[in-house]
Amino acid sequence: MTDRSTQARVKTTMFSIVAAWACQKRGKCCGSWQIHVPPSQLRDMALKCAEKGEAEDALLLMAAHLPERRQGAACVMPTRQGMCMFLEDNLCGYRMRHGAETLPVSCKKFPYVAIRTPERIIMGLSFACPTALDMLARGGGELIDDFRGQPPSMPVFDFRGDE
Repeated sequence: MTDRSTQARVKTTMFSIVAAWACQKRGKCCGSWQIHVPPSQLRDMALKCAEKGEAEDALLLMAAHLPERRQGAACVMPTRQGMCMFLEDNLCGYRMRHGAETLPVSCKKFPYVAIRTPERIIMGLSFACPTALDMLARGGGELIDDFRGQPPSMPVFDFRGDE
């Protein structure tokens, strides 16, 4: 495997709406589908809730951690009325009480997506996010073929085929 520190800088391509995106707190990302969370992150969230005396939340998170509740290697975030159990007035109650750094990776990364090809990393937004969809409808913005700023933090799906 190649040491990433010795690799040449990878060209990054994205539309300007990716750099311009900002959450409008619509709460749609927190419902309508299952939010998958690695078991270790769900367990950490339960411990944070327990430390703050949020017993009901801690128990719901631990119940989601049970093997019969899992889907493959991931756990599914518990819901209340089809929405994430932490959604409060279209804001993340967990984030407000425990901080953004404690969020599960699936929540930290939404709505950003990235794909690595042999030539570049292509950065985009999930159009399951209504704000991203609105931005696209108003015009996708200009193509930034070799973005050199600080890219948003996001998972990169690797399609180079060399690993």
